[in-house]
Amino acid sequence: MTLPAPRKATTAFVVIVPALAFFVLVAAQLPALHHLVPALQGFWSDRPGEMEVAPHAWISLFVVAVLNVLPGIWNLHAALIMVSSLGAAFSLGLLFKAMQSDRWRVWEAVLLLALVAAQPLVIYLTVNANESIPFALTFGMLVYAANRLDVNGDVQSQMTFGLFLPLLALVRPEVAVFIPVLAFLVPLRDRAARRDIRAFTALFLVSILPTFLVLFSLYCLVSSLEASPLEFLRLFLDPVSSLASAPGDMVEAQLYPMLYLTPLVVFMLGYTLLVGQGRRHMGGAFVALALPAMLAGANALFGWGVDYRMPAAVLVATSAAWIASTELQAKGRKGAIIALGLCAALGWGVPLTGGAKGFAGPAPQHAVERPGVTGLLRLAPQY
Repeated sequence: MTLPAPRKATTAFVVIVPALAFFVLVAAQLPALHHLVPALQGFWSDRPGEMEVAPHAWISLFVVAVLNVLPGIWNLHAALIMVSSLGAAFSLGLLFKAMQSDRWRVWEAVLLLALVAAQPLVIYLTVNANESIPFALTFGMLVYAANRLDVNGDVQSQMTFGLFLPLLALVRPEVAVFIPVLAFLVPLRDRAARRDIRAFTALFLVSILPTFLVLFSLYCLVSSLEASPLEFLRLFLDPVSSLASAPGDMVEAQLYPMLYLTPLVVFMLGYTLLVGQGRRHMGGAFVALALPAMLAGANALFGWGVDYRMPAAVLVATSAAWIASTELQAKGRKGAIIALGLCAALGWGVPLTGGAKGFAGPAPQHAVERPGVTGLLRLAPQY
């Protein structure tokens, strides 16, 4: 008796190419809709080497540095939009490969990822070439590693999770404060480590050691800019050294975009609490939901100045990463597709500022826009 041949894996380019074309097409249509892509500010417009201006966002600064030295770059804004769109399309391709390994049908995976790309928040943040792609990709990979750690719990999954943690320090130094908190997940997941303090300490050090190595390498890199060790350390301590003047305003501003994703949150909680197989992935679901909440809370409390839509974008990324790395049953896969479809319908159909009467904008350092139009463009500032 011969066994059936294994099903041939579908290439991720069936997702990457259409997604890239979609994001670029949307970006090209914005000027015709009287919505110009805003001038790139902050670290996107800073030049590498000016550490006193932008001593953070290492990944973004590297991208800008590469684009600045490439010959023939006639428009830096357009080039950054292409890079951002390519990053979003590549992220969807990674999710597609992960879903194939978890036995998703091709049409199911393509449909779910199309719904992810169709979220108004995802479209806006992608075509405006801001820091959302490094944020989303980093947090999504952490959730993927945490979900594998929750299921396998072997040495390989522990090391993989520890290797992903330094990405937080490379995205922005503000979110590096989450690294010690997340590093505790590795020893907490191990039963022997919970009983033996020595094993607990050893696993914690193993998980956080890659972060120290990356930070040391970063310091060696910026030391040529005459940055002292104390100045470098302050990059990671200053973001949590003072409180914002009006955290409640930022909390309210961050809440509205996240409310659109309520169906997705309900699905994840329902699957992990009510489905027997879903309980194996409860730890990964907790991380997927906790990371956006931690980002929103810290951004409001300490006044980091992260875009008020970023926690919602991170929630989309972490939820999609959890779904892609979870072996959902057939009903679970349909539930995930329905949940994302409802999120897209809410995002396109419900006004962003509905119910925010009398809303006072956050403190100036947050620079929260309050658009008053409908549809996709209500998520963007008008010019």
